[in-house]
Amino acid sequence: MPPRRAPETNNNTDFAALFTQLVNQLTQANNNNGGGGGANPPQCTFKHFNSRNPLKFSGTEGATGLLQWFESIEGTFLNSDCPDNLRVRHATSVFQKGL
Repeated sequence: MPPRRAPETNNNTDFAALFTQLVNQLTQANNNNGGGGGANPPQCTFKHFNSRNPLKFSGTEGATGLLQWFESIEGTFLNSDCPDNLRVRHATSVFQKGL
């Protein structure tokens, strides 16, 4: 007999609160570290950001997957010199419809 799947729970409120909290923490940490900038601000086009192969996120990975995605996307931001004003736009481009 195949194993039974655990019933799915609807934790959209918890997920949204966790997502908001982590975004705020990452933004605050980035602001405390200077947040890039300088005389020649970096140019981070969508093509350049996407060429760094950011980790896709569907929302079915759970809390651990969300944390791993945050770490991965923050690394992608740093490697592509993505300014704060473009981060949300580029990060949301890797969201995928969950199964």
